Amino acid sequence: MSDVQIKGLDRVTERMRTMPERAAEAQHTVIKALGDRWLLMLQDETPRGEGETSGDLAGNYQTEESASAAGVSYRIYNLTPYLKFVLKGRPEVFAISAKALRFVINGQVIFRKSVGAAEANDFPARVRRAMQGDIDAAKREIPNLIVRSQ
Repeated sequence: MSDVQIKGLDRVTERMRTMPERAAEAQHTVIKALGDRWLLMLQDETPRGEGETSGDLAGNYQTEESASAAGVSYRIYNLTPYLKFVLKGRPEVFAISAKALRFVINGQVIFRKSVGAAEANDFPARVRRAMQGDIDAAKREIPNLIVRSQ
């Protein structure tokens, strides 16, 4: 009995073996571009404030990229302690242990016994709604990139 060799089988076998790596590369390309656009929009939409640290919130974003068998991820986070008060709002604040609250607005130092409540500003949700079209396009683009990379 003679050996039968199928033409092109080695090439197909090699392409199938490298498919997971090419799929990960395609996912990374699309997810990185999407994440970078998202980060820029978040920085643009982040409230700047008028105090001593105006703009700190927008400047404190950090990113983390990772790839695993489950897929590729691009994480954007901000560990600024007062971010939760921007997102969820805060109640009225009274000076209790001190005689007054001190804060700066437009370079002017202000002392008050109390300050009014702050409304919630869920700017990440607005960015998410604005990015929804790009997210849907990325979901459609990744399979096409994987197929084209074959």
